[in-house]
Amino acid sequence: MRTYPMVHTDAFTDVLFGGNPTATILEADSLSEQEMKKIAIEMNHSETAFILKSRLGDLRLRYFTRTGDEIDFCGHATVGAMIAYVHQEGEMSEGPSAFVLETNRGLLKIWVEGNTVEMELPEVELVPISITHDELEEAFGFPVLDKSRPLMMDKNNNYLYAAAASFSQLQDLKPDFAGLRAFCEKYKLIIVCLSYPEVFDKESSLHSRGFAPWVGVPEDPFTGSMQGGAYLYAKKQGWIGEKTEIAVEQGHIMGRPGKAIVKVADPRKMYLKASGKRFFKTTITLE
Repeated sequence: MRTYPMVHTDAFTDVLFGGNPTATILEADSLSEQEMKKIAIEMNHSETAFILKSRLGDLRLRYFTRTGDEIDFCGHATVGAMIAYVHQEGEMSEGPSAFVLETNRGLLKIWVEGNTVEMELPEVELVPISITHDELEEAFGFPVLDKSRPLMMDKNNNYLYAAAASFSQLQDLKPDFAGLRAFCEKYKLIIVCLSYPEVFDKESSLHSRGFAPWVGVPEDPFTGSMQGGAYLYAKKQGWIGEKTEIAVEQGHIMGRPGKAIVKVADPRKMYLKASGKRFFKTTITLE
């Protein structure tokens, strides 16, 4: 019989039941990949993180979706995992703790202070894409796009970025998830990000919605890994001027509002800062 600590955290929020929920399995080195897949399916979160020892950094994270698929990086699961790791005994740390995190996207720098995590994001590179607005809008099954603004792809992550025609249309969008899933599968898209520079929180600069039906997440409450690309896309549209730090929001339309800060050192070096709220800690047992 084997037991493993498990922590449930709401990431990208400082209040319970906001942001994006995630589970972290600590001390997971003795789990097989198949067991990780089955645990993630059982947890049924968009992603579950597993903390392992690393030969390259301070610790290694692996991420599995609710369908058992492994993905290279996940923002909210990283927030939850690092808070769980630093506070394993329930004690708050004094001052920031710095880590080098091994992921399938490479080594990333992480800082944790209290329940706040600042992480280096994997490199983003936005490029034009040949997909048409009409094709994407047909997949959504809803007239929502600003067709005067380009569709762009983050070629490092297979994320598609687009602009909504208005904030009200972004809020009213109820996608045809079957059609959107088929579209994402056709083009091997992990996430479709739809943004607009109008917000619920006056401190924010950008509101986005993130859809990942091909990997089992019809809509994500808050998608940390897409926020760097959302910043670059917003800058290309002239929405945020020359700002190198903005607040971004997501999840309000799903009833789970989340927020984070995107900080940019240069176009290829971006950081995401956010809080998380631990909900409960328990152990899981494999007999």
